[in-house]
Amino acid sequence: MLREITTLTKDGNRGIFDQLYATAHDKYGMADQVGWKNIHDARVGVDLKLATKWAFTSRYDAWWLADPHDALYNASSGVVARNSSGTAGRFVGQELDSVIAYTHSMYLQISGGFGHIFPGTFLNHATSGQSYNFPYVSSTFVF
Repeated sequence: MLREITTLTKDGNRGIFDQLYATAHDKYGMADQVGWKNIHDARVGVDLKLATKWAFTSRYDAWWLADPHDALYNASSGVVARNSSGTAGRFVGQELDSVIAYTHSMYLQISGGFGHIFPGTFLNHATSGQSYNFPYVSSTFVF
């Protein structure tokens, strides 16, 4: 699936997508380092039911800046990196996420996952180019 969310113009108007909801968590990866502004995203994933109570999910995202003169924004609309000259390239990078979940009962689910960001041309030129790891454990209680 390819998504484009930008409306940048050269006439001095801001014209960029503003996030309408409180969180953009897991819209462009679990690590939440890439948000809805100025981005093209390609995503593919798989959901597997391993056993009655076990499930596995894996997602792959690849990102490109819609306008290389604008910034890369995170899930909370903060600027991650900017290269206003547009010379850092468009390819932001890739993220690979994996989650395993155990359904203990109809009221409790426990899961853990890991996300890794592989920096692309833009992150390598506009930042120090460090990869990013995001391990986590969560529980969901339904009442």
